[in-house]
Amino acid sequence: MKKQITFGGFIEIGIILTSLLSVISSYFHGIRLFELTSHFKMQYFIASVVLLIFFATRKKKFASIWFLILTIYNAAFIIPWYISAGNLNANVDRELKILHSNVYTSNENYEKLVELINTESPDLISLQEVNNWWLKGIAEIKKSYPYHVEIPRPDNFGIALYSRFPITQHSELTENLFRVPTIAATIQLENRELKIITTHPVPPVSNNYFKRRNQQLQFVAKKCATQTKPTILIGDLNVSMWSQNYQKFEETSKLISSRKGFGLQPTWPSNRFILQIPIDHCLISKDFKVIETRTTTDIGSDHLPLFIKLSL
Repeated sequence: MKKQITFGGFIEIGIILTSLLSVISSYFHGIRLFELTSHFKMQYFIASVVLLIFFATRKKKFASIWFLILTIYNAAFIIPWYISAGNLNANVDRELKILHSNVYTSNENYEKLVELINTESPDLISLQEVNNWWLKGIAEIKKSYPYHVEIPRPDNFGIALYSRFPITQHSELTENLFRVPTIAATIQLENRELKIITTHPVPPVSNNYFKRRNQQLQFVAKKCATQTKPTILIGDLNVSMWSQNYQKFEETSKLISSRKGFGLQPTWPSNRFILQIPIDHCLISKDFKVIETRTTTDIGSDHLPLFIKLSL
């Protein structure tokens, strides 16, 4: 006879998973499976709130206290992202708009991306997972973005950068260990030079890829830390802010997340709202002030595009 999970059994599973994952997701991020649990802090927060309400309405004192503690604990990972990082050191006389999108190589809706670019009118565009078909499909944007660096690939690691402003210098930061490209470009913005780095590390789908992703993050972070110009790092980093590996990346790079004060802005997966996590990032040096950071409309990719407006 087939057994069915009762409502009580469902609640018990929720109690165990929420309690266990809320705690262990904060530790042991040198181990891939433990780090994977760290990306769902918002989901743990929501689950703890739901269970707190459930037990509080049933006047279950011990369970209510426990889930109140868990709710506060999980909230500590969420609330800081809604608190402003302050003015940093930037002036407000020049705005810079950036659009980043992991387009998803097999996605064929390049018209939606072109429409989004026309709507948002960014100054800089970072694209990832582009192949030759994608570059051909969006070729018309070069009329408005005459300066560009394109590195198409047939796999999921093609990358491109487009700019309204002159790209005076660029290089491909690729080591044999990673075998995926990173673009480092110098942009001439009126009387100032900016450094733009866009990167897309491999996803941690295996222990080997997990190690390679972390090594690439540190490699790129060290490159960022040596920059003397105002610096922007943008890309699908395949890691969320709650991972100790991301935190090490931010500390090493000496850059600050543009999300600070604007909320979590989850980007992946685009079609699974309850599971969405923030793995596309823009990090900036203290020369900038963030005016806006938000996700944009779906273009058919498994990632939502990210739009950032900065002042310099």
